[in-house]
Amino acid sequence: MCGETTATKGYNKLYFRNLMPTSSNVVEDLFSHTVCVKECPTKTNTAKVECVLNGKQETGTNCVPAKTPLQTAAYDSTEIGPYCLPTSYNGLPKKAKDAV
Repeated sequence: MCGETTATKGYNKLYFRNLMPTSSNVVEDLFSHTVCVKECPTKTNTAKVECVLNGKQETGTNCVPAKTPLQTAAYDSTEIGPYCLPTSYNGLPKKAKDAV
């Protein structure tokens, strides 16, 4: 979990990089596309986002958006517990809204 290992210390929030599942196991698929971040990203601060990805500290587009053809845009998120969740349905990328 974010913030609980040496590599993720200070990166306490979990951001979902891809909100569109690609398999029948929706929960597992959703959690397999995450990064630990210092602050919850917004559409306008993606260049400044700091994250831990595959055990390495990264910034900007390496953190958000997901490098997948399914989600091609960042979304505004807000901190709820240890998670960065979308602030609203309307703020989601079009492809994510179409999948709902």
